[in-house]
Amino acid sequence: MKRVLDLGADGILVPQIRTAEEVERAVYFAKYPPRGFRGIGAERSTFWGKALSEARTGNEHTLVIPLIENMEAGRNIHSIMDVPDVDAFFFGPADYSASAGYAGEWEGPGVADEILRVKDQIRARGFACGIMAIDSKNGRTRLEQGFQMVGIGADAGLLIRAMTEMMQSLGRIVDPGTWNR
Repeated sequence: MKRVLDLGADGILVPQIRTAEEVERAVYFAKYPPRGFRGIGAERSTFWGKALSEARTGNEHTLVIPLIENMEAGRNIHSIMDVPDVDAFFFGPADYSASAGYAGEWEGPGVADEILRVKDQIRARGFACGIMAIDSKNGRTRLEQGFQMVGIGADAGLLIRAMTEMMQSLGRIVDPGTWNR
């Protein structure tokens, strides 16, 4: 976490959190003293020690966004939301579904409703809430459901989708399983 922030990232997505204690630890390492333990030495974010004033205001500009990727985090959401200096929350539906016993399913039975229930609790407390989408139609649905941030995919997935669409537009039959080998 420190390396990413010291290189100049404006925030950190904290994966697979389960408890408030884990989120507190992430905040502790993401923030400068007195709110955290992040070092202020010679790194890019303080222009290699020449702009230490950045450390005075850096906490206000460093986002901490826990990823809600498992049922345990969903059950603990109230205590997790009580952790100071958390800025938003983001869901990973596939991992959330896997933790509910539906590995390999984007949202297994009941998982979609559970995610929406937890999202509503997050929104009721005034936090922004995001989620990954599988395609543009799903992304639009997520916005309509009240998610303010929608992830459209990771680099490899975006590249594979673009290549598949291009090959199909050229009249080539593309087996999606080809990309999994």
